[in-house]
Amino acid sequence: MDFSIIKPQKFPILSMLFWFLGGIVFTNQFCFSIQTSGYVLATSIIFVVAFFMYYFKKFSFGIAFSVSVYVFAFGLGMFSYSVHYQPFYNNHYTKIASEKPALLVATVTERLKPTPKNEKYFLEVKQIHQQKTFGKVLLNVPKTAIKPLKTSTKLLIYSALLEIIPPKNPNQFNYQKYLANQEVYKQVYLTNDNFKVVGQEKKIEFYVANFREKLIQSFDIHHFKPQVKHIIEALIFGQRQDVEGETLQQFSQTGVMHVLAISGLHIGIIYLFLQGFLQLFLFFKKHPWVEFMFLMLFLWSFALLSGFSASVVRAVVMFTFFALGKALNKNYQTFNIWAVAMFLMLLFEPKYLFEVGFQLSFLAVFSIAWFLPLMQKIPKVNHKVINYFIDTLKITFAAQIGVLPLSLYYFHQFPMLFFVANLVVIPLSTAVLILGLLIIPFNFFLPKIAYYLGLLLEFFTSVMLKSVEFLSNIELNNIQNIHFSGFLTFLSYIFLAFISYFLFTRKFIFLQASILSFMVLQSVSFYEKYTQKQSSECVVFQHFGTTLAFKNHENITIYSSDSLIKNKTIMVDYLRDKPFKIKYLPLQNMYYFKHKKIVVLDDDYTSIDNLPQADVLVLSKGINLKISELITKIKPKILIIDGSNPKKFVEFVEKIAQQSEIKIYSTYKDGFYKIN
Repeated sequence: MDFSIIKPQKFPILSMLFWFLGGIVFTNQFCFSIQTSGYVLATSIIFVVAFFMYYFKKFSFGIAFSVSVYVFAFGLGMFSYSVHYQPFYNNHYTKIASEKPALLVATVTERLKPTPKNEKYFLEVKQIHQQKTFGKVLLNVPKTAIKPLKTSTKLLIYSALLEIIPPKNPNQFNYQKYLANQEVYKQVYLTNDNFKVVGQEKKIEFYVANFREKLIQSFDIHHFKPQVKHIIEALIFGQRQDVEGETLQQFSQTGVMHVLAISGLHIGIIYLFLQGFLQLFLFFKKHPWVEFMFLMLFLWSFALLSGFSASVVRAVVMFTFFALGKALNKNYQTFNIWAVAMFLMLLFEPKYLFEVGFQLSFLAVFSIAWFLPLMQKIPKVNHKVINYFIDTLKITFAAQIGVLPLSLYYFHQFPMLFFVANLVVIPLSTAVLILGLLIIPFNFFLPKIAYYLGLLLEFFTSVMLKSVEFLSNIELNNIQNIHFSGFLTFLSYIFLAFISYFLFTRKFIFLQASILSFMVLQSVSFYEKYTQKQSSECVVFQHFGTTLAFKNHENITIYSSDSLIKNKTIMVDYLRDKPFKIKYLPLQNMYYFKHKKIVVLDDDYTSIDNLPQADVLVLSKGINLKISELITKIKPKILIIDGSNPKKFVEFVEKIAQQSEIKIYSTYKDGFYKIN
């Protein structure tokens, strides 16, 4: 790879994309109005036009024009984010809805992954008390009481729009923020008597969902095991809502989670298979535009069928440009295609930028395009099968280099066997995807042939599942609880940039920069680990069983009334980036932390006699004592009511505590409490 081709002059769209992304991030942080963003964009357009007219006469463009173009890209990013930020509009439901119940007219738009108790959907709100509105909310439907809903179902609901609960414990997944990035800000719960189905909204989504459902149901003739059936639905139709949580965890631990989300891998397989098939016919060889139109029709239909997820659209856009270049007999640079695909997607959906899947997906493609040329120097052998596995290893390693820092930042784990897993899973998933698509017409017209093809499909899927399960169970396969901060992530990419520049150019200055950046990276990593080891903290969790954690340097002691706390999600999340010695003990009533006395009282206490004074008082399990006398006796500086108390008890204590000068804290309302 000639290093000269990665200069900004060769990739102007990359430079503009950088400033465009900056505009989106800037507006996301400071929430500028549509009017303000519009002024910035309009002003930048005026400067671009003015400098263009000035330099056009000189037949050369100076730095002032370049700066004005970058400002325009920044302003466009700002304006794009502001225009697509729905709460800015007066008819958005957040401007109309109140905390009181209201009559909603809404339509089910998408089924989400269910929880053990509830089915979950996205719901498009059309009216609130006969006032027209718009916007998505989260719909929760109890599994035991109400039948599952179908996409495009119209509902009348009498309910309040409730807040989506923010994270209540350390390192907990922020579902509220995740949904906000998808323009979902409220939620609704259905009961047996607060809603009515009033019909179907028969738009294109309705017909696409029905068609997809018929294709999925066509596989019922094979009587696949549920686990196999759900994997096939995920790989072929992008519907992974029903994939078991244990299976998802196994794929994540082995580094092949990307296989279950339709993305560039799947679109690339389909594209290459279709292209190879069409090239068998002389007609398509002579008419490349007909081949292009056929490929685009199939790929975009597949994207529509799979629900137009971010990863699918990104991949289809990129392959559209590749196919267009082939039809025009032009070789578009991969980086420009990558940048255009990202630009177009973010222009229409700016909040994609803040989705982890979007970031990892684009970063993986960029990393492959950047690092793969370096690996092409590895000699090949005279054996197609061996070369296939070598190429798979190259692509896997190139992608992993780029996404590793970001993956460590988000997930704090590293799958040691990701090479082996990808070598096994990618060929098998390719076979499942191609065979699954080929079998669909046979399901309808030749079920006897489909039956035998189905046996083969089930075999490949089962082998893939067993392989992933086997690899995930290997001891030390997955290194967990890796501390990796945002600053370390940034420094890692600085190091990767310098070392790759050196490998491309062989210039000594880039080697020096690589060594220096690596030393800085290691120094910061050492400092952060040292600081983390030296820190101490006490955490009172929001949990139905009173739970406290005491961290003292490299030791963490967990005290809990919940005997199963070790395997609970709140504890797994808390310890995710803490590779320290962990000890679990039963709950006690008195602790000392940094010269502070902490007393925990539960319903076992029936008398305030002999209770000591304390700095922190934690009330647990709805204690049966007079709160006012208890406060007078113990004289705490802060009173904490944890998640083991009934809601009515929390409200009762808050009323009494307000009459005194004591500070009160409810983990039920405000989440965990930390003492540093």
